[in-house]
Amino acid sequence: MGLSQRLLIMQSLSLKDVQGVVQLIRHILIGTLVFQSLGSIILWSRFYPKFGLWKGLGMGVFHSVSAFCNAGFDLMGNIEAFSSMTSYIGDIVIKITLFFLVFIGSLGFFVWEDIYRNRRFQKLHLHSKMVLTVSVILLVSGWIFFFLAEKSNPLTIGELPFIQAVATSLFQSAMPRSAGFSMVNQAFLTKASIMVTMLLMFIGGSAGSTGGGIKNVTATILFLSAVRSLRGKKTLSVFGRTIPDQQIISALSIFVLALAIIFIGSVSISLIQPELSLPGIIFEVVSAVTTCGLSLGITPSLHSTSMAILMLFMFFGRVGIMTIGMAAFLRRNKLEKTKYPDTWIMM
Repeated sequence: MGLSQRLLIMQSLSLKDVQGVVQLIRHILIGTLVFQSLGSIILWSRFYPKFGLWKGLGMGVFHSVSAFCNAGFDLMGNIEAFSSMTSYIGDIVIKITLFFLVFIGSLGFFVWEDIYRNRRFQKLHLHSKMVLTVSVILLVSGWIFFFLAEKSNPLTIGELPFIQAVATSLFQSAMPRSAGFSMVNQAFLTKASIMVTMLLMFIGGSAGSTGGGIKNVTATILFLSAVRSLRGKKTLSVFGRTIPDQQIISALSIFVLALAIIFIGSVSISLIQPELSLPGIIFEVVSAVTTCGLSLGITPSLHSTSMAILMLFMFFGRVGIMTIGMAAFLRRNKLEKTKYPDTWIMM
């Protein structure tokens, strides 16, 4: 691999330098092959009785790759249109397998490498510590919330056995990272669960991972920055390290751009198809921008123009909101030759 290829990989994976890029790529390839192969074998064992030997194997491989890459595409439409994994809501093995594949894929390749090299949490880089901590917090809090919000809903988990209800709540908490699978019809969720699902989709996975969204570290920096401001502190410190103000500004830029795109998309589709429900439109747009794929069921009713808008936003979400923003607004990095006097304004 030449220097240009190493620099390209360094930028795409948000690395600081080119040192160890080749070894990282090797570990990514091996890790990806191992995780997806194990997932394929386990899923094949569950699909085999229904689909047969070869088709069951194909289904296992397809859904293992889809889950690990946080794509969310499924082949279950031959069972029932737009059903995703709802027909396997009682299969805890499929739930746990897809969950782990999605979760591992959403952590990011740099975090894998960091864990492989350092093994202990105290020795990990700040990025890995933040990703692991925030991922667990989001996962557990979403898990508890969905269980409490849906346990009395007979259309989702209300009539499931306790263990199945707990496992399905965990599945629902993990999938909005941008995985797109569902064990329950999203349209049957309570209004509170729909709101939390949109929030989790908006946050998404980790930088350098297969997940979408504004990324969990970005959301964490914004949250901690707001807390810092309320507490009157001048610097933002996490795990004994200071976050530069420039990174806080970058996080804010990503947040504002994502909100702007979601607002523009929701208004545009509402104007094109006023007969559609506003919550369904917003959910659809958030899902597209964050490359998640979950839906409240309005997708088949979308006009071709609405579909084109969503496809454009999916492209923005996958390429990277910050990349699009910098291409549009920061065409050339010019040195600022003029600095005006500081002043305070009313907030």
